Amino acid sequence: MSNQRQGQLDSLTGLRFFAAMMVFVNHVLFAFPSLSTEGLARDVFEPLGTAGVCFFYVLSGFILTYVYGSRPGPISIREFYVKRVARIWPLHLVTMLIVLFGVVTLRYQLDRPQGVAQIVANAFLLQAWWPEYRWAFCINGPSWSLSNEAFFYFMFPWLVTGGAVAFARKFAAFIVVGIVAMVGLSLVPTSVLSESAIKCMMQTNPLVRLFDFMTGMTCGFLYLNWRTRNENVSATDLSVDPLPRTAVVAAFIHLATLLGAIAFFLLVHKGFHPLGKLHVPSLAVGNTWLSVCSAAPAFAITIFVYSWRSSWVSQFFGSRLMVYLGEISFAFYLIHQAILTILSRQTLSDSPQAISWLVVSALFLSLAAAMVLHHLVELPSRAGMIRMFSRVGSSSDEPTSSRLGRWGSWVAEYGLALWRLVFSPKILVLAGLLTAGYLFADAGLFNFRDARLIERVVDQSADEFKGVQFDQDAVLEGLTIEEQPDGSYQIQMVWALKEARRPTRFIHICDSSGKILRHGPGNQSMFARATGNETVLDRVLISKNQLESAAMLAIGFFGHERKSSPIVNPAPGQPTHRLPILRLEP
Repeated sequence: MSNQRQGQLDSLTGLRFFAAMMVFVNHVLFAFPSLSTEGLARDVFEPLGTAGVCFFYVLSGFILTYVYGSRPGPISIREFYVKRVARIWPLHLVTMLIVLFGVVTLRYQLDRPQGVAQIVANAFLLQAWWPEYRWAFCINGPSWSLSNEAFFYFMFPWLVTGGAVAFARKFAAFIVVGIVAMVGLSLVPTSVLSESAIKCMMQTNPLVRLFDFMTGMTCGFLYLNWRTRNENVSATDLSVDPLPRTAVVAAFIHLATLLGAIAFFLLVHKGFHPLGKLHVPSLAVGNTWLSVCSAAPAFAITIFVYSWRSSWVSQFFGSRLMVYLGEISFAFYLIHQAILTILSRQTLSDSPQAISWLVVSALFLSLAAAMVLHHLVELPSRAGMIRMFSRVGSSSDEPTSSRLGRWGSWVAEYGLALWRLVFSPKILVLAGLLTAGYLFADAGLFNFRDARLIERVVDQSADEFKGVQFDQDAVLEGLTIEEQPDGSYQIQMVWALKEARRPTRFIHICDSSGKILRHGPGNQSMFARATGNETVLDRVLISKNQLESAAMLAIGFFGHERKSSPIVNPAPGQPTHRLPILRLEP
């Protein structure tokens, strides 16, 4: 694609990041449910993820049609599929492995029924074909949309062949068949196909979501037709621009189409839900489809408008910053939910302040991770795969690279990508994002002065953990322990600290004889920041691996000069230098 043609799509590249942020906001509410209990968050922000994915599908259809729809002759199937696989599969596989080993854990997945099958389905982008959410969203949840994209890519050469007229016939036939299929699904009893399965199909099934993609293709053909009729006119000549020439009016149109498409989606999405005013019980399956996909034409209009005339709005989305964010948006989309999940697991606080710190931290860390993945995985793997699997040499007398040479070229590509990232201004941005992400996470995870949560922990504590005094170091005001689904334990302790306390709060993980097997987290940074006499909330997570062979958890305070602090008035038979807080079954 020429630089001139690519430049015209810069605003669309910037809009990709806007759509990715809509998905991010949606997943924030899933990671922190207390934010979406009522009002604006539930009605507006929760559905934005569905809107963002719909926009991606429409944009994908438009871009592919824009690139391939005007090419003379048939598409090279080999070239097209190699480029499409190189575009999505390496980054998907890397992020899947990150989630599998860093978030979900491989052992947990293998212990689940059908766990191996889900891993295989996810790896080869087949998960969205199963009409169950536990399949569609297994492992790395956002990758379900790539299962749809893979199917769209598979169908595209056939859909685009024959040009706009042939495509219009195919789209019309698809719509007719789709209506018949939805009517048929509406007649299937719920005992055969549950309501949840139907809802999952309408949201995630590639055959259903093909409508979004084909709507984008329709927009692409219309755009190409408009350009063809004015092909002898410069792209900068405003006489061929379908938008008004007045800059203010053009800016208004750009804003109106973008915000209007989102507003239209929200109205339709809410209206066709079971409690919505537009919901028609006799439509059955159609209600769900309309609430998910009916806004695709509105997003197609938005894309068409942003493909034309520059206003300050389109210039903003086409700026260098927004274009770069759009370029890393694919990596951002695939990694952000993993980071949100990790941060949400580290705190039980539901205070808006603590959650706000964590959300900002997740945004910064997701951007940093996206930069790393984009430059060190996405770009070099794409270039390497295209070079490795494409035919090298245009004539018989031109040498073809050996497979070993292609592998070497691929390795060199990664090395060059690392060199370019390290020795560029982007490394400073990356360092800044990581630092900011750490600071905001630190503020959110160790929000140890959360008065509401402190009060709640004290109220929920057993009497044996209230008022336990550790020498002149601290008084344990309350303690709660909650077992997590993966077998780990989240421990919350409320301490009334003394100014001259020993510096280290320890957790001993012991066997049945009381022998220390290992130490749990010490929360050193939290106690270092707590100065003087104050009441603080101390939160730690004991992982399942740390609990191996353990029979007891015990806490106390320790200093190298004064050793462990004695417990004032310990219970009969209780150790004097540590307090048992949990006894595990052998």
